[in-house]
Amino acid sequence: MIHKKDLTPRQLYTKILKYAQFKKYIYGVLYYILNLTSIVTAFYLSVLAIQFLAGNNKFFGNNNSISDNPYNDPYFNDGNNYILLTTIINSSLSLVSGILSFFVVNNKFIFYKKKVQQLKMEYSIYKSKTFIYKEEQATNRFLLYKRALQILEVDRYKSTALLDVSIDVKIKKGVKNEKNKENL
Repeated sequence: MIHKKDLTPRQLYTKILKYAQFKKYIYGVLYYILNLTSIVTAFYLSVLAIQFLAGNNKFFGNNNSISDNPYNDPYFNDGNNYILLTTIINSSLSLVSGILSFFVVNNKFIFYKKKVQQLKMEYSIYKSKTFIYKEEQATNRFLLYKRALQILEVDRYKSTALLDVSIDVKIKKGVKNEKNKENL
């Protein structure tokens, strides 16, 4: 027994489509933010390396003195500070790259992007009443819902969680479960 307002297959399809679009946007934003972060930190690391190398140049100017070098910063050009700073930045860059590769954010983004396109195509086929949608309207609506779940590769046991539908099962003591299946 389903305890939610009775949703039509069309409404269920809309809910599935919104779910897929939401996932696509989340993974897309996450993917682009992480990639932008890794690009910016790599650029910042290269700027730090150039600054360090330019500041340590002893042969800048006529006097051949490191104190005449305008790029020399006593705090930054100390070897220990440079090593610590670049190590921290490299480790953060490795963390971002690890998140991108471990969680396969790009693959999930592409997966949901394709699935949203397939769901929209399936709906246009449903509206045109061609191919498998030549039956009566009620059958077509159910087929649309069923095929939407298949497109998203949702297991039937997971589909109730996807649709946020709660199902009550009543089991009586001492009575076999086969007799109780009629109550479902």
